[in-house]
Amino acid sequence: MKNKKYSIVGIIFTIIITICFIWSMFQMFNNEVLFKGNIEKIKKRNKIDTYKNLEKIIEAQDNFMKQDWNNDGIFSYAEFLVHLWKTFDQNGEPVKVDLIPKKLAFAMGTTRTISGYYFLDIRSKEIEKKESIKLDYQKEWAIAAFPAEKDSGELIFMVGVNKNIYAQEKTGFIDTYPSDPEISGWEKIEKISQIGD
Repeated sequence: MKNKKYSIVGIIFTIIITICFIWSMFQMFNNEVLFKGNIEKIKKRNKIDTYKNLEKIIEAQDNFMKQDWNNDGIFSYAEFLVHLWKTFDQNGEPVKVDLIPKKLAFAMGTTRTISGYYFLDIRSKEIEKKESIKLDYQKEWAIAAFPAEKDSGELIFMVGVNKNIYAQEKTGFIDTYPSDPEISGWEKIEKISQIGD
């Protein structure tokens, strides 16, 4: 049997590798804890950004109503979110509107979100329990904002012609504006500070 000699360089190298491994494991644990905290901050930031985007949509709808964008002699609200960015005249020619940014105008599905939310036009309103009618875009409009991730505790936002922004923790889907949102469980959000964690 040969007598094994250990070199000082080998021992130092092994110690350094061990220390690096222990340090990297410690960093990985810390980053996971920090990552979870950052996720919550990002979710809150997304809710705030969505509230601000709904404020932009409110202002854009007000300005859209002031002009006959398609030259048909009828003033109306935009039926589709994208029409606040670009609409079409009576001949089908595109008309640049630019009342909202293009990215917001196309945030219409889980693959096209802005700040973790996508927006859907609400096409009808409740007139009585379980009965609804189509919206009249010469008088009204409504839109909902859904989180792309369906985690529990995430907020769905809703706004309409009355300019009140409502929020509700929900996992479902809404396609009808309630006759009375607050009675239906929606909380009226009057300022950003109401948006909880």
